Amino acid sequence: MKEFTFKRAPVRSSETWTLSGETLSRKEKSISLLEVSEVMFEQAAGPKALWVTALKLASPNKTLVHLQCNDRFAGPQRQQFVALCLSVVTQLVSSGSTASVRQGMGTRILAWVMALGGLAFILFGGFMMYLGAAENDGVTPFIFGGIAILSGIFMIAIGAPWQTQPERDLAGLHEELQGLIALMDKAS
Repeated sequence: MKEFTFKRAPVRSSETWTLSGETLSRKEKSISLLEVSEVMFEQAAGPKALWVTALKLASPNKTLVHLQCNDRFAGPQRQQFVALCLSVVTQLVSSGSTASVRQGMGTRILAWVMALGGLAFILFGGFMMYLGAAENDGVTPFIFGGIAILSGIFMIAIGAPWQTQPERDLAGLHEELQGLIALMDKAS
């Protein structure tokens, strides 16, 4: 039996979840991991250096639990939360679960934000070069405009919202969570 205590947000009170075999529980709520058919793990950097990290477990008919933690990258609350996520995924893998792993919408939204930001850089760079040519200002507007355009192209390529997200399975998610814990350990 393992216990994990974390806060969903700095202003919230602590909650303790227990993982005992294939049962995840907290106070009056109990979830059988045998019912889980879909897992979603998502993380994103938020304001004030806080990371929003979420774990959602669902059955074919309903969401069984949706957990979230907002803390610094290697903050103690987030370390406990990610350890809970890893333990849940480890239990699912060891029990031979066929649950699918779904990407959260945050990844898709971030890809579009990057692409639109890149487009803005390209338009700004092009406008800067146009004004430089129209007013015969020398090479400076062309240099800065070119840098802006190249930066925009890079942002669009990084975001690439038209690409399908790579499929992940439980084993891949397990590996990702282990790597995340190692990074958090180094950062703390």
